Amino acid sequence: SVQFAAATFEKSTLINATIQNSSFDYVHFIDSNLSGAKIFMSNFTHASMKNIDLTGATLEMCNFNDANLAGCIMTNANINLSYFVGSDLTGCQGITDVQLAQAKSIAGAILPNGTKISST
Repeated sequence: SVQFAAATFEKSTLINATIQNSSFDYVHFIDSNLSGAKIFMSNFTHASMKNIDLTGATLEMCNFNDANLAGCIMTNANINLSYFVGSDLTGCQGITDVQLAQAKSIAGAILPNGTKISST
């Protein structure tokens, strides 16, 4: 369990990293590559993750509430039981309705096409 609150990881590469029970609240992951990462039970609340590459990543039981994931790539990402409440997924590439259905909640999220999900 590690806390990285408000840290900056801009343009970082964490390909195939394994992360568990960690906190990345308010962290900046802009233009970073986490493809193939295995991330479990971790928090990314209010994280700035614009243009992040999450291709093939496992993001299970994570919290992305109010995170900015605009322009991200989520092709073949596993978001099973993760929260995206109030998250911005504008322009996110590769994310499908099947993936979104695996999330625990997307209430209040902005989808890749700009549609905002009701927060109730």
